[in-house]
Amino acid sequence: MIVPDFVNHPEWYVWSEDTDKLSLIDNAPEEAKKSYQDYLDFLKYEKDNNLDF
Repeated sequence: MIVPDFVNHPEWYVWSEDTDKLSLIDNAPEEAKKSYQDYLDFLKYEKDNNLDF
């Protein structure tokens, strides 16, 4: 299982009821933003390739 780095820092994210995904807080550091973008890219890849982990 892939666990993005930002998940190790609960102060960087919240669970979004609207999207049913993790979302970064507004003032997240750059490290969190990069990790979160990697997470979003992975979700897109998973969806585009019909993968189900």
